Amino acid sequence: MITTNKVQFDRYGEEVSDSRMGMIFAYVLDPEKPKSSYYIVTHNGIPYDPLNSIVRRSTADGYKMKKVNRDTFDFYIMYLKTNNKVYYTKANREYINGKTN
Repeated sequence: MITTNKVQFDRYGEEVSDSRMGMIFAYVLDPEKPKSSYYIVTHNGIPYDPLNSIVRRSTADGYKMKKVNRDTFDFYIMYLKTNNKVYYTKANREYINGKTN
């Protein structure tokens, strides 16, 4: 039997153990393995920006978890932790480049 370990992150880039704690913004599958899979939440095809008031007011339609590369994931988590738009811009550029693991 194959088991996968899933590490989830909240709005503040903090690891959460229970998905009932609110919206999940990112997660990693099998973080201890060399070939981990990284996912971030997107809205209408771009990384979701929780600080954008226009996006916050929209409905739940358009939200999806998308597989991304490690750099995109790291920049996105850093943005969630710091609210520094530079990291969001870097995550967005990496995401647009379309590279995954």
